[in-house]
Amino acid sequence: TFLPYARRMLAAAQEAKEALRRSERGKVSIGSLRSLVTPLITESLLRFQQKYPSVDVVIHEGRQAQIATMLHEREIELGILCWPNLDPLVTDLEPLLVMRERVPLVVTPAIAAELGPSPRIDDVLKRVPRLISIPWWQVYPDPAVALFRRAPVSVELPTGPARRLATKGEGVGFFVMSAVAADIAEGRLAEIRPIDVDPIHRDIAMVVRHKGVLEREMLRDFATEIAAECQTAGTVLESTILPQAANAA
Repeated sequence: TFLPYARRMLAAAQEAKEALRRSERGKVSIGSLRSLVTPLITESLLRFQQKYPSVDVVIHEGRQAQIATMLHEREIELGILCWPNLDPLVTDLEPLLVMRERVPLVVTPAIAAELGPSPRIDDVLKRVPRLISIPWWQVYPDPAVALFRRAPVSVELPTGPARRLATKGEGVGFFVMSAVAADIAEGRLAEIRPIDVDPIHRDIAMVVRHKGVLEREMLRDFATEIAAECQTAGTVLESTILPQAANAA
């Protein structure tokens, strides 16, 4: 009968109408490493929506290669990923901001108190032999690799289960500060600084395929809001998106 065809035609017309409405409202699409969605995008999104209440926003999360691929295939306009990007297939990214984030070694406060202010790593691993491994980087830094080799046992976990293991005193691990700042502030975890382990960090960048996309005011404003969160989450090493005074600071 004609009825099924009529329904499909009406559905197609409705989809076209919705697509037109979205194009008139505007849309912003961003991709970020999973570990940075909460610390960098949550509050910046709230401020952005206050200024642009009718703009559609799509936030994708994923691993480094996924974010780089989404940028390459123009599925997103702006990405937040580790820097420099080592993917040989995606070499044309423009950094708007580069931020350095500390990656402290953490245990429970009780274990930290037992170890004292200046433990050696062998003492740490004797007390907590299970090393928690989380792939914060594209390539593990040398101090982390050396620690993995010395640990009696290791476990690789996503961030949530890894934090749970650490807060229960069942493991020691390197965590990006944004992932454990609340745990440290509220006394669930404590940073330890073994005298024979060098401090480590992670550099991340907010990037675009080309800076011409910032001609869209709404995207530029969202990027500026994210950049403001970066100043809180870490140390901004370079920026072309922050006001000059903030960038110099």
